[in-house]
Amino acid sequence: MKYDDDTDDITLSSGEKFYAYGGVLGLPVTDDEDGPMSLSHGSDGGVYDAKFNIQERREIADHMIKRWNKWADETGANDERNS
Repeated sequence: MKYDDDTDDITLSSGEKFYAYGGVLGLPVTDDEDGPMSLSHGSDGGVYDAKFNIQERREIADHMIKRWNKWADETGANDERNS
């Protein structure tokens, strides 16, 4: 998974490209009982995620899990509440 900060495009290993404003991807905090979760980008954009096959969805998810884990390990490392 590669991000092009000139175009805001993300390219998956399959060659599939999609737009992600500022390189930001997100999921809703809670489940939507009326349908499947949908991937968003930036602050208010939606990604047409139905176009992704299972391998592409896994690639995106694995990448974002790594990013979230890095954030969890680094954020607040100098916060006195962590002493």
